[in-house]
Amino acid sequence: MCHKWPFAGIPILYGVRLIVSVVIVWAASLAAQGLAQSSTRGVSLLPLGSHWTRALPFGESLRLVVGDTRLLLTSATRIDAVSWSTGDLSWTSDLVATVPPVIGDGRIFIAAGGSVHALSELTGHVEWQVPTGAVSIPLVYRAGWLLVVDQDGRMRGLRASDGGVVWQTTALDTPWALPPVVDGDHVFGATTEGRLTAWRIQDGAVVWSVAAPPAPVATLVAHGVLYVATPGRLTAYQQTTGRRRWSYHTEMPIVSRLTADQTHVYLAALDNSVRAHRASNGHMVWNQKIDARVVDGLTADGGMVLVPHSDGRIRFMLAPNGTRAGELTAPGTNARGTTSIATSGYGPTLRVARVTVSDTTRTIETYARQTLSLTAATTLSGTPVLLTLPPGLPRP
Repeated sequence: MCHKWPFAGIPILYGVRLIVSVVIVWAASLAAQGLAQSSTRGVSLLPLGSHWTRALPFGESLRLVVGDTRLLLTSATRIDAVSWSTGDLSWTSDLVATVPPVIGDGRIFIAAGGSVHALSELTGHVEWQVPTGAVSIPLVYRAGWLLVVDQDGRMRGLRASDGGVVWQTTALDTPWALPPVVDGDHVFGATTEGRLTAWRIQDGAVVWSVAAPPAPVATLVAHGVLYVATPGRLTAYQQTTGRRRWSYHTEMPIVSRLTADQTHVYLAALDNSVRAHRASNGHMVWNQKIDARVVDGLTADGGMVLVPHSDGRIRFMLAPNGTRAGELTAPGTNARGTTSIATSGYGPTLRVARVTVSDTTRTIETYARQTLSLTAATTLSGTPVLLTLPPGLPRP
C-alpha cells in the first residue's frame, strides 16, 4: 500500500523544520506547565542529566569546586581531587586552603600557609608557589590572570602561568567585602563601607572610585555594568565611569549570588523568592516564591534559572517568566539537605555537583549537560571583549 507524505506539496526540508518546530513548542508547553520532571533515573526536558554518584563517609564538612577534569573536595585538613569522568580519586594534597581553591587552564590555585600555590589539575604536582601573606578573600582567575588580595587589602595581579607579580595596588581605606570581579579590561572591588573601585587589568591603575551603600553582599559584572547587592537593594553602576544607572529597592535582603543572561539579572531574597530584573532599567519582571531556602549556586543558563534549595533539590525555572520547569530531587529517603553545591561552565559545558545528607548517608552527585536547551541559549559569560593577557603570554 502506498502512503502519501502528509505535507504533500511542501518541500521536504521545510516539512522537517515544521515538525521539529511543533515538537519544540509542545515540549516547551509541557515545561511551562511544570511537567518536565527529572530524577537520577531518567531523561527529561531539563538541560542536566545524572553523571555519577558516590557515597561518602560522614566526617568533615566539604566544599566543592568543579574543574575541567577534576572535582575538588576541600575539607579543613586536605584537598581530594576526583576524576570528573569517573568519580575515582586522582590525587590528594595536604594543603589547608584558607579560601576555596580556583581552577583555570589546567591549574588549581590554593591559598595556604601564607602563600599561593599552583598545582597541576591532572596530577596535583606543585608548579609554583608565591609568598603572599595570609589570604582571606577568595582568589579570582580570569584569562591568564590570578588576582590575590592580601590581609592588608592590597591586590596583586599575578601571571597564572608562573606566579610572576605583574602589578600591585595600594591598600584600600576599609576592608574588602567581596572578591574582585573582572569584565572587559577592568577589575572591580567593593569594601565593607561601600567604596567601589575599578582598576585596569594591564597595570592595576585606578580608573574610577565612587562611594556606594555599605555592606555589599554580592557583585556581578554583566551588560556593561557592575551590579552590587546591598541589604534590600540592587544597584547597577556603569563599568566605564562608575556612574549609577539605576537602583531598585528589593524590600527583602538578597541572600544569593547574582546571575544573569543577555537581558536580565536574577537574585534570591530572604522571603524564599527568586526574582528577575530587567538589565536596562532594573524593573522587576517576575517574582516567584518557592517552598525552601535558596542556597548559594543560583545559575542562569540556556533559558533556565537553576535554583538550589536547602533541602537538596535543584529547581529549574523558565527565564522569561519564572514558571517551574522541573527539578532534580534530593537522593534517597529522609534527605536532610544540601551541604555544598558548585557549578561550572555555561551551555554545553555546564556542570553541577552537590553533597547531600540524609539520616543514614552522605552522597556526592554530579550532573552534566545532556540536551540542548528548549529556548535560545541566552547565557551571559561577560562582556565580549578579550581580556588583556599578562605580559609574557601570547594572545590565542
